[in-house]
Order: sequence, then structure tokens, then C-alpha cells
Amino acid sequence: MVEKKIIHLYFQSLHLYNYGLIQIIKITYLRKQTIMRKYQNFALLLCSLFFSLYSFAQQPLNQINILSFSVKNKMPAEISTWGTTPGGLILTAQRIPQSAIQGVKLVVQIKQGGTKIYGNPVDASPILDFNAVKTFTGSELSGYITNGNTLKPGNYSVCAQFFNLDRYPISKETCKEFVVEDVAQTQQNYSPPQNINPGNGKIFKSEDLKGPVTFRWTPVIPKPRDPITYRLKVWQLMQGQNGTAAIKANQPIVEKDVQNIIQATVANIYTSPCKPPYMCDFVWNVQALDKDGKPEGGKEGMSASFSFSVSDNTDGEIANTPTNCVTPVINLPENGEAFNKDIKTIEIKGVINGDSKNLKLRLFKISDDPNLVNDLKQKSKAVSFFSPLEMFDYSNTAKKINASPKNYDVKMERSANNATGFAATIPTADLEHGSYYVIVQNGICESTPMAFSMSAGCGTNTDAVTITCKDWVNGLPTYNVSIVFTNIPSTTGGQNCTTQMNSITLPSASGTISTPVTLPTTIPSGGSSPMVTFTFTPATASQTNVSFNYFGIWNDGYSNSSNFGSGSLTLPSCVCNDCKNIQWNNTTTTSALTGNNFNVTQNINAIATGLGSIVSAKAEIIAFERYVGDSCVGCNKDYKQWGNFTSATYAGNNGSLGNANSPVTGNTTHSMYWNAAGGGTLPSNSSFNLNISTPALTNLACCCDRVAVTIRYTFSFKDPQTGMCKMCSFIKRYEKKKGNCPNTDTPIDVIDNPAK
Repeated sequence: MVEKKIIHLYFQSLHLYNYGLIQIIKITYLRKQTIMRKYQNFALLLCSLFFSLYSFAQQPLNQINILSFSVKNKMPAEISTWGTTPGGLILTAQRIPQSAIQGVKLVVQIKQGGTKIYGNPVDASPILDFNAVKTFTGSELSGYITNGNTLKPGNYSVCAQFFNLDRYPISKETCKEFVVEDVAQTQQNYSPPQNINPGNGKIFKSEDLKGPVTFRWTPVIPKPRDPITYRLKVWQLMQGQNGTAAIKANQPIVEKDVQNIIQATVANIYTSPCKPPYMCDFVWNVQALDKDGKPEGGKEGMSASFSFSVSDNTDGEIANTPTNCVTPVINLPENGEAFNKDIKTIEIKGVINGDSKNLKLRLFKISDDPNLVNDLKQKSKAVSFFSPLEMFDYSNTAKKINASPKNYDVKMERSANNATGFAATIPTADLEHGSYYVIVQNGICESTPMAFSMSAGCGTNTDAVTITCKDWVNGLPTYNVSIVFTNIPSTTGGQNCTTQMNSITLPSASGTISTPVTLPTTIPSGGSSPMVTFTFTPATASQTNVSFNYFGIWNDGYSNSSNFGSGSLTLPSCVCNDCKNIQWNNTTTTSALTGNNFNVTQNINAIATGLGSIVSAKAEIIAFERYVGDSCVGCNKDYKQWGNFTSATYAGNNGSLGNANSPVTGNTTHSMYWNAAGGGTLPSNSSFNLNISTPALTNLACCCDRVAVTIRYTFSFKDPQTGMCKMCSFIKRYEKKKGNCPNTDTPIDVIDNPAK
């Protein structure tokens, strides 16, 4: 009886010296008792051989020990900057004394999720020379990282390992993790929100506070890429508490979140007269939180804490103190508005929600340059509401130029719901060229500043643009552009200033322009500049519009800019006509009329600079004519004899007839084609030999039989650099006569060199 047994002998993974092969030996067999004994002997022999090889091949993996490898938790995306990154990465390795190593090589790799991203192969690594301990700096280690330089934001690891000349590892691989963060997020510093309304120390009457109260604040600056949640909190103070103590000890009476808006309306903050232990005092702040609920901005994203209170004191005026202010609010004009001498006055209007005391408007000049306010306003367009116009330090700026403020009377206009309107007038005759701000004072309490600019009013610059098609270059149309600038003077009260136009640019990725050789140019006041000309090439052949940006300086004594744009301009159609530059040397022709065959031999030399090589040619019969008197013509209804190709060659190569279009089958017989074989080219200086069928011609001496054939020759040129093909053609007419005909047998051109 045969006994069936399965024996598995597993050998551990073995690194075979000089081969790096891993062998797993598995023996499965069936045996009788005597057969089993033979396989056992074979297995013992194989094991003996295995361990002999193992002891020979196995070398100490730790012939070099990596003593330390430190990598900064956050590394720049540009690997080339790692060498100058403080504390970026550093590695220290020790060679085991008396170890027999034939050459030492270091491999440094960047991995993501265990997959190699960048790194040097063993064969490309230099041979290192160190006998004891060696330290590798960040500059040295980053030099080993090849095949790329930029990492996307994400989690990575950098790994180091030593090998010998035979690519055998002689150290363990050591890896350290690091993070590449989004530069736009990590390098941005944000300012927390700031409270605006209710103002710090504001006093409400009880009736006012029973209605909705609008809390308003400035946004996080600059505007973050992700949505921001603003968390408004309001606390009521208890007896003996100040605002700080109330925030620490009390539960907020209001907690409200709003997203991406910088105000919140709260109702029923005050529902009954204040009685101990509660006071009629409140404190509020707002905190900015990112999409993950974490604070956004400095100081934990928290604004300062403002207080407000309730009082029905009717025994006279409410005292205005720094912590108890009735603050005026300027509503008009818009903050950051620009004015010039074309107007006579600037009207300042607003409201004050409470009692007023000695309202006064104060005007401060902060710069001789009106662009100071203009620039602040442009920056504000990218940020919600008040910043950076409201955050600018107007007071210190005004002090630096030592400008004395001017005071203007404020008139009360109307009263409703305890909100009093006010207005003040500033004559523009009091204003110089520059930037200003105003505040309205209620006693010692000041409104938020309102800034504006004043221009001397030089006038307006305009443009008149003419665009015409010039040529095609490298597959793109080019255009001739001419611009005339006009300087329209300002209205009465302004200056008559000339303008120096310095440069013209394009929006990004919309094409290129040649350097305008006629710039800079002067635009006289009330006149026009000389014509500015240049060449424009669009970014793509399909582009249909373009706009130009102009940069100039007003000669107004302040060098104010005159920067404006053309607006969108429509590009004219620029039909490709490279063929017009081809020289067709095709004057040498011969023709013969024999029997039923019209033979044409047409020499051609196409000088087509810049179009490339000829890759195909075509001859088309576009007209066949026969002129003969009625008494001389025979009856012939065979259409095959009336103007069809029977054979044709170009440069000695036979042509092929074009296929008819469905549903017609067969050949067209009016088109003959030649295509270069295998990506080759056809000669540009050769000849066509064409045979065209004719009907049987008259043999009577008294008759004249005239036959004419008009042929279009078309060549396809291929640019070897771009692979772009263009087709160009010319047309010739040939006429032959038989019988008693006047004149000679000279071929007649339809058009002299009619390139298309």
C-alpha cells in the first residue's frame, strides 16, 4: 500500500552574495517507505548546501550605522531650498571599524505612501570616503534627490540608506516623516476682527434696546480663501463685575454664528428694567473661526471687548466720556471717493444715534498724493466692508506731514427715532491736490474717519485704436496696431496738463506685442499724440478679441498716473495667404494633339521659402472646351473621350485617379494625385506629363478644330518643425488647333501666375 505524505521544507529568505536573489525552496513528494528515505537524504544534502551558501553570502547589514537622522516637521515645497532651511535635515553615520567595504554609496529618496517620488539610484551615487563618523548637511542630502524639485502640499517621508559597489545594502533604511504645507495658507498672517457697532461705551435708552440691535465688526484681514464663521457673544454684567470678569464667569446671554458676513442682528437683549444682582451693563466681542472651527487670526481670532449700557437719564445731557460715547456716523460720501476741481463743494452727511454736544467737522490732509486713498480703496475691493480703508492710521499720517486741521460747522438736518441727521460743506477751493480724511466730533467722541482724494483735475486721456491684418507667422496671424491718444481738458477750475504715455502692455496670456518704438510720447492738453504703432500677435489662432493697458504720467507737478485701458477690441479676420509668396516658375510647356489624345508637358519649379517640403501634388481638369463648326463635327456621344485623364506622371511617377463620391462609384477621371511614399517628399523642380482624351477630331482640310484644357495644379507643403500642412495652387489653360486654323499653337494662360 502506498502511503501518501506531503512534506514542506521552507527555507528563510536568503540574500545570495553578488546576486541579491531570494530563494524559497519547497519540496513536495509522494513516497513509499524506501522512497521517503531517498528524499530525506536529498533534503539533508540540499540543506547543507543552503547553509554553506548562506554563511558565505551573508554579510553584516550594519557595516554602517545611521546614528541620527533629523528632518524638520514642515519642509518647503522647493527641494533646492532645503540646504538653506534652518534645521531642515541632517544625518550622521558611523562606519563599523575594520569592516571590509568596497566603496560606500548613499541613496536618499522622498516617498509618499511608501512609493518613491524622487531620489537618486545607486548607480548614479558618488563613492564616499569616510572611515569613522561622517555628518551630512541639508545641502549635501538634498543634492542626492534627483528627478524633480517641487513637492505638492501633503505628507511625505525622506529615507536614507547606504550601499556598497555591488548595490548590496550595508545599512538599514532610516525614514523620517515631514509635511509640505500650502504656501498660500502657511505664509499668510491674518488680523482678527475689530468691533465697530455698538461703539465702546455706547449708551442706549431702554426703548431702543428692546428692539433689534445690529452688531457690526471688521472682517479678518486679508480675506481667507475658505469660509469664515464669526461667533458673536454678549454678556450681561452682575454687581461688582467689570467686563473681563463677566466674560470669565458668566454665561453669554447671546451666542450667534454667522458665515462670511460681518454683522448680526439680535432682538430682545433687554426685556425689563435692570434689578440687582444684574446691572444694565453689557459687554460683547466676536471671534473668527475657520472651516474646522479653529480660531482664524492673531489673538485667537478674537476682537477686543466693547461695552454698552442702558440709561433713561432725562436730567440733562448725557456726559460724553471715552467709555460712554454717543458716536456720530458719516454716511456720505462713500469712503475712499475721489473728487476734483470740477465740483465746487463736498457734502458730508451722517447721523448720530443719541444726544449731541457741540458737533464739529474736522478736515485733515494726510498726503500730497491722491493715490494714497485710491490705492487703499482698490485693496478694499478684495475685502468685505471696511478694511483696509478703515484700518489705516490716519491720525499719525496727518501728524507726520504737520498739516493743521480745518474746522467746519455742522448743521442739524432732521430727527426721527432718536437718530439726528447732520450735514457739513467743504468748499473744494479749500483743498489742494492730495489725500484727506474727516471726522465728526460729538464733544470729545469722534466718528470713524472718512477718507477721500482731491485731484487738480487735469482732464481725461482717451485712445483711438486701428488694427489691420499684417501676415501669418509660425501658424499665427499678426496685426499692425496704431493708437492715437487724445487729451481732453478738464472743466472750469482744473489744470491744463500734458500727459507722457510711457508703456503699453497686454493682459496675461493674451499674446505678445513688439516694443513700441514710438514711446514714450506726449499728449498735449486739448490735442492728440503722434501715432503709436506696433505689431501684435495673439496667443492662439482662434483668438478674436484683445485689450491693451496704457501707463502714463500727468505733468501736473505731482506725477499722478494716467493709467487706463482700451477695453475689448475685436480682431479683424486675417485670412491665411502664405501662397502669395510662392514663385511659380512654370513658363516652359509643350503640348501636342494626336488622334484622340491631348498631351501636356508642364515644367514646374516652386520656390516656396518657409512653407516646407512638397508631400503631395494634384492635377485637376477644371474645364474642357472644343470649338468646331457644325458642318465639321462628327457624331460622338462617348463621354469618356471628352476631357478625361487617361494617364499622367509627375517627376516620372505615375499618378492615381481620384475616387468618386458615393453613390457614384469608380474614378473621377478629372483629378490625378501623387503622394510621397513613406513620409518622403516630392521634388519641387520637375514636370508633369498629362494625357487627356478628346473626341475624334475632323480630318477635313477646310475645317478648324480647336481644343482647350484648363488645369489647376495643387501642391501640399508640410512644415518639418510644426507638422502643419498648407496647400497652394496655380491654373493654366492650354489650347491646340487642327485643320485650317489661324494663329499659332501657343498655350494661353487664364491668369498670369494666379496663386491661391
